[in-house]
Amino acid sequence: MQNYKSHEAIIKERDKYIAKKRLENEIEYYENIKKNKFSKINKQNNITNAFVKNINADNRLYYFRFLFKNKVYYKLGITSQTLKERYGSEYTKIDKILYDEKIDGAIKIEKELKLKYKDDIFPLKYFNDGGHTEIFDKDILNLDKKEK
Repeated sequence: MQNYKSHEAIIKERDKYIAKKRLENEIEYYENIKKNKFSKINKQNNITNAFVKNINADNRLYYFRFLFKNKVYYKLGITSQTLKERYGSEYTKIDKILYDEKIDGAIKIEKELKLKYKDDIFPLKYFNDGGHTEIFDKDILNLDKKEK
C-alpha cells in the first residue's frame, strides 16, 4: 500500500521549499553585495547599480524628488503597484522620478537604506499622511543629476 500525501501537505512542502530558496538567494545576494559591490558603489557614487532588477519581483523600489514650501526633498519607498496606483491623486506632487524598478529584495534594501541614512531622514508627513520615515532633505542615492 502506497502512502499518499494530502494536497495541503504537498502545498505546505512546496511553500516551505520556496521560502527556503528565496532566503538562500537573498543571503547569497547580500553576501555578494558586501564582498564585491560596495567598493564599486563607492567609486561610482551610485548605489542603485548594485540592485538586481527583476521584472518578476514582488515589489518595486522607488525614489523620487518633490518640492514642499520651495524646498527639495526625496522620497524612498517600496510598493507592489505602480507609482500612479500607489499615490493616486497625490501622484502630481512628484517632481521627478529618479528610480522606479522591480528589484530582488526591495523590502530589505529599503530597510538597509533607511538605516544607513537615518541621520538624513526629514520628518515630513506629505504623502497619504505617512512616509515620514522615508523622506530625506538631501539626495542620498546621488541620482538627481543637475541639468546643465
